Amino acid sequence: MNVNNLGPVVALKNFATLFMAIVSIIGIIIIVKNVMELGPAIQQQDSGTISNAIKGIVGGAIMATIGVTLAFLGFKI
Repeated sequence: MNVNNLGPVVALKNFATLFMAIVSIIGIIIIVKNVMELGPAIQQQDSGTISNAIKGIVGGAIMATIGVTLAFLGFKI
């Protein structure tokens, strides 16, 4: 294996790791936002907003665990 060919591979792996970290952080922010929406929606018994908040929490959880999700789907980075 040529050492010169390792540079781009390492750079792409680092970029993929950075991208997954950014997606995970955005997922955590989405979870927090939707949890904060869920409380008042439950208090007001607004079923539409409750449903949207729960969907947002699930979507944020998928984003926050993007590494595990991709591994489950068979992708290796």
